[in-house]
Amino acid sequence: MHLRYVQPAARWEEALPVGNGRLGAMVFGRVGEERIQLNEESVWAGRRMDDNNPGARAHLDEIRQLIFEGENATAYSLATELLRATPRSVHTAPAASLGPGSICITEVKEPDSFVLEPC
Repeated sequence: MHLRYVQPAARWEEALPVGNGRLGAMVFGRVGEERIQLNEESVWAGRRMDDNNPGARAHLDEIRQLIFEGENATAYSLATELLRATPRSVHTAPAASLGPGSICITEVKEPDSFVLEPC
């Protein structure tokens, strides 16, 4: 798989999201000085919590089958109802991140495109 970009992200909405559901980052793709914005789920919830849905696994095969059959709207509806985190309502903090972070990279030529490949 290749993701190609002609320029780095200028705004947060253009950055590449990466993460595992608990810890995440937005990667902007700058050369020379990368900007990586970090976030962790307890920043939003105000505390660490186990929000895994213990009943989700029982519905996963059915939803996958619907996707394979092209029934995306039905699969989406079921996934939204049956796979979402619990508790369904938590008091969340205002939108916040762990703070801006940057990784400085020096002596790099300006590329004409950006390629992200799995390692």
